[in-house]
Amino acid sequence: VRYYVGSRDESRSPYLSKKEASKSKRWSSCSFELDVPTSNPQPSASQLTARQGFWEYLSESGWVAYDAANQALIERTFQDFSVTATSPSIVVIKGPEWKYEVDVANMQQKNIQHSLSTKREIRFHSN
Repeated sequence: VRYYVGSRDESRSPYLSKKEASKSKRWSSCSFELDVPTSNPQPSASQLTARQGFWEYLSESGWVAYDAANQALIERTFQDFSVTATSPSIVVIKGPEWKYEVDVANMQQKNIQHSLSTKREIRFHSN
C-alpha cells in the first residue's frame, strides 16, 4: 500500500492510513517502502531530531554515513519505533545502486535486490 501527498484515491487502497493498513491481517510484514527523491535533499527542520549524531553502516572499509535523505528516513523510523514498539522497525531505503531494508530494532541493513541479500551492521554515531 502506498500513500502519496494529496487526497486519497479510494480505488487504490481500502485503508485510510499506513497505520490502519499495518493492522490488517492481509500484510505479513510491518515494513513500509518510502520513496526517496533521487536529488538527495537535506532534511527539513521538521525531520531533524534533538539527538546529535548520524546513522552509519559497516562496509568492508569501515563505517560509512548514510546520505541526508536516508538519515531522515532511518531516524524517523527509529523515533517512531522507540515511542511505540508496535510501529514498524524496518524502512526500505534506496542507495546509489541497491535498495536496502534497514531494521532499527536489530541494528542491521539487508540488501533486498542482490542475490546474496548481504546484511551489514548499522549504528547511530553520537557527536
